[in-house]
Amino acid sequence: MSYYCPMPYRYGVAKIDPLATVQHLNDEVATEKASKLRTKQYLVYLEQELELPFPDRPWYKFSISPIGTAPRTEEPEHGVTHDMCIAIHPNTAHPRNRPPVHTVPEFPFPNCYHWLAVDVHVRIRAKPDDGVFDATNAVRLPPSERSAMIYYWNDDINRLRGTLRRREMGLPDEPEMAAPFELPERTDDPNGAQGGGPLSHGTCAAEPVERSPTPSAHESDDDRCSYTASDSSSEDTADVLVDMNVFGDPNDLGDDYPLVDFSFDIQALRAEDIPDPFDLLDEHAQLVDIIKEAHERMRSGSAPPAPVEQPEDITVTPPPRARGFRALIKTACRRTGKLFRKVRQTLRLPYFVRWP
Repeated sequence: MSYYCPMPYRYGVAKIDPLATVQHLNDEVATEKASKLRTKQYLVYLEQELELPFPDRPWYKFSISPIGTAPRTEEPEHGVTHDMCIAIHPNTAHPRNRPPVHTVPEFPFPNCYHWLAVDVHVRIRAKPDDGVFDATNAVRLPPSERSAMIYYWNDDINRLRGTLRRREMGLPDEPEMAAPFELPERTDDPNGAQGGGPLSHGTCAAEPVERSPTPSAHESDDDRCSYTASDSSSEDTADVLVDMNVFGDPNDLGDDYPLVDFSFDIQALRAEDIPDPFDLLDEHAQLVDIIKEAHERMRSGSAPPAPVEQPEDITVTPPPRARGFRALIKTACRRTGKLFRKVRQTLRLPYFVRWP
């Protein structure tokens, strides 16, 4: 199937276009810095839309997460450990023996992982000339597997928060868990025809959640996951809707999100060529810094003027029609004056001041 905008919960290839990102700023410094950025093609997971994807837009805002080929890079200062990741089947290796997620169709690379907290916000450029995104052979993550992913992320986030709280209290970090990871009962259907239990939207839920053995909602195979449950309060539902930003985030960067080209053709990559996810984060951060500096120059009035091409001949000349019209008026005035003089001489009229 093909769509005018990318569909979420699928994998694809993304590459940032720095020059196109800063073009609307009309800032020479930003353009020069952006031209020096070297970007790569990344294997990414399309998380969710950041606003309603109306048709005929030049780009669509999405949250994307780069895929790694090794367990998560540790960030001790933030409490992030190397086991805060999820293997993608056929990869089954994990530091805590956490079960992998299964894609449909099967993932074409044998060594890939989802990493915790590496998502970035981008603008995916629409296809030119009313083109579409061909998702016929796209690799997607079914609803049941997304439910398992959210369960995993909740476990990681709660461990991370526990570590940070212990540090605030002056307590040592807990030793790394070596026991196998236990997951509540999950469906064996890889197509995920049925969803999980009550889950928070997104990867950063505030509290741990449990997957219900009996699904609370059925959904079709269109990859639109249900996040409602019978025991969810109206306040929780409101929080979910706010997080979804269906009408756009009032605090977002608007046109300043990095602009990327996106394709569902992940087979165009080779397993050994998949870059480190932190490389994408670095490119994204550098470009955002360039944009913020340009806006600061605009606010302070120190932004260099955009180059304007001057014409070679700046002599202002009237168009041919204007020149001909004035010449016609002058000729008519002279002829009228001559005619008036002849009539006056013939009729011997008193002298009047000649009409010019």
